[in-house]
Formats: sequence, structure tokens, C-alpha cells
Amino acid sequence: MTGIIQNNVLSNGLFASGVILSTNFLTPDGSARGNFAVDSNTISYFDAQGIAIAAYGTSSLSVLIQNNYVHDINKAGLYLIGHKSSNNNITIIGNNLDGNNAGMQINPVDDAAMKFLVQGNTISNNRGTGILALPDMNGNAKYEILSNTLYGNNTDMTYSGSAVTIIPDGASNVCLRMLNNQSTMETILPDYFLQNAGTGIFNVEPLIGNTGTISESGTTHVPSGFCGP
Repeated sequence: MTGIIQNNVLSNGLFASGVILSTNFLTPDGSARGNFAVDSNTISYFDAQGIAIAAYGTSSLSVLIQNNYVHDINKAGLYLIGHKSSNNNITIIGNNLDGNNAGMQINPVDDAAMKFLVQGNTISNNRGTGILALPDMNGNAKYEILSNTLYGNNTDMTYSGSAVTIIPDGASNVCLRMLNNQSTMETILPDYFLQNAGTGIFNVEPLIGNTGTISESGTTHVPSGFCGP
């Protein structure tokens, strides 16, 4: 499956999400292949998520989410989750996520593998965390969080880290590259909250060029490039 969702204005969805992309939801043991782009849309005032991506089974999903304006969403502006043994590659570039319940939530669970590039986004004035990652069970994740601008998040003081919160649990394994992000005017501190709450490994490359305070617990420091290309 391939597709492009581009240049739409989507608004006012009761009990709905603006955009939903899912593989093998009704056939959770399937192995669908998907390649999608969600580009330059304005999405607002939905009761659920702004953009929701979910993969099941042994499916493989590649998604580019870029240049969207997602605001005033009752749950997360972006919600991205991998289930079962799915393999997912998600690129999130140049979006504006403002005034949602959370900016984005990005999680692998079960035995899913997910690779995220989160770069050059503006994430502001969300009631919860700007970027929230809660890998669980045996999920494996690589997060590249680069050159994002975050400010004024966690106005409802929902989570410990107001700008970026990453808390692996279960036996999940995580590798993090986080460089040159700017976090200012957050409601509470620290700006970046990195805590390994599980039995897996939370590898962290050198944290360089990030503006704001960083709190780490249970992480393993690894050299630059360790997380791969």
C-alpha cells in the first residue's frame, strides 16, 4: 500500500481522529507493507488524535509526516504505536504541534521495532508533554530527536518532563540520539526527562547542544554513532 494525504483542512471530528493509518488492525497476524506521506495538512479540534499511526502483526510501515499544523486536539497531536512484531520507520519533520493534550506520543510495544526521526518541529503550549515516549514489553526503539523547538508545554503538569519524556518499561530496549533541541518557558522542569523504568537497556549517545535541563536515571552512555545511521 502506498498513499499521500496532502494539503487538506480537517477539523471538528466528534470522537474521531483527523488521520488514521493502520496496518493489519483487523488481521493482527498479517504482514502488510505500507508507505505513506502525510504532508502539509491543517488538523484541528478532534476528540481523539490529530494523526494516528498504528502497525500490527508482522507488518512493515514507513511514514513521512511533514509540514502539518496540528492544534487543539483532545488527545495527542501525533500518536504513533507499533504492536506485535511490526517493523516501522517514522519520519516527523517540520510540523507545528500546538495546544493539544500532548504534542506527540511514540511507542513500540509487544515485540515491535520502531525507528523515529523527529527533526525541526515546533511543539508548544500542549497540556501534557511535548514529546512522550513510553516503550514497553519487548519493544525496540531508536529515537533521533534533533533541532526541535519546544516551549510552554505541560501546562496541566501531567508528566515529570515537560518538553521531552522518555521512560522505557518492561524489557524494551532504546537507543537515543538527542541533539540541538531548544526547550524554553516550560511549565515544570526538567526539560528532558530520561528514565529507564524497566529491565531493558536505555542507551544514550552524548547529549550535545540541547537548551534546558536534563534528568537521567538508569541510562547507559554510549559513544556518538552507536545508535547507527
